[in-house]
Amino acid sequence: HGRFLLLGGFESLSGQMHFWDAYKRKKCGVAQDNSAPKYFEWAPDSRRFITATIRPLRTVDNGFKVWSYAGELKCTRKIDHLYQASFVNAPPGTYENKPQSPRLKGRKLQDLASAIPAKAYVPPSLRGRTGGLSAQLRKERQASGPTHLQQTGGKNVNKNRLKRERRRQRKAQEAAAAVAGKKVENETKKAPTPEPKKEEDKKEVSEKEVITKKIRGLKKKLKQISQLESKDKSALNEDQIKKLNNKANFEKDLATYEKRLAELA
Repeated sequence: HGRFLLLGGFESLSGQMHFWDAYKRKKCGVAQDNSAPKYFEWAPDSRRFITATIRPLRTVDNGFKVWSYAGELKCTRKIDHLYQASFVNAPPGTYENKPQSPRLKGRKLQDLASAIPAKAYVPPSLRGRTGGLSAQLRKERQASGPTHLQQTGGKNVNKNRLKRERRRQRKAQEAAAAVAGKKVENETKKAPTPEPKKEEDKKEVSEKEVITKKIRGLKKKLKQISQLESKDKSALNEDQIKKLNNKANFEKDLATYEKRLAELA
């Protein structure tokens, strides 16, 4: 019906529950479930509320508790293997929308803030030992020793220490690279720079290369002409006949270039 409202916190919180009459905007009860329940819901009649510890969310201390809309504990049941605890659904209108019971009006509500706080949930493996949970974990950690932490690795390794070690190694590598780069730069500066070639040498080399290429091209043309001379002239095309007619010019140019090449040598 939405008449009664519960405000609380479970699992990792303290389990306090505040029950309110939403119609009158007035608190009608308080309670606390310190068994760290994992499941909770209202009944279809809005008169009861259930909290439960079920599997597989927790494999120990399974069970459920039924509370009234005013925070009264009506039922407690421990079950070794409990997988579900819920009310049977009912269609709207099945149950009457009843107000708060007259017997609960005017009663003094328990003040959870001033009450003695309930003990925190302790796993069965740590129950009966002296000291709290943190003390037991600290004792086991001290018993394992620092050597155990170094050998096992994983989550027990000091991550901050590993980060500092990697940072030191990275800085050392960067410093070594900087020294090596500076050394190479100094050696490059000390190396003598080659003297530039004289313009005359460049000119001479370039002229020799040009003449050599010319001679090579003329010899290739004369070789082609000698091959054409062995063929029937009637079978030659216009370009081939023109090449035959320029044989004397090619021979003259070849002699001129060979003479000039000999002078440069």
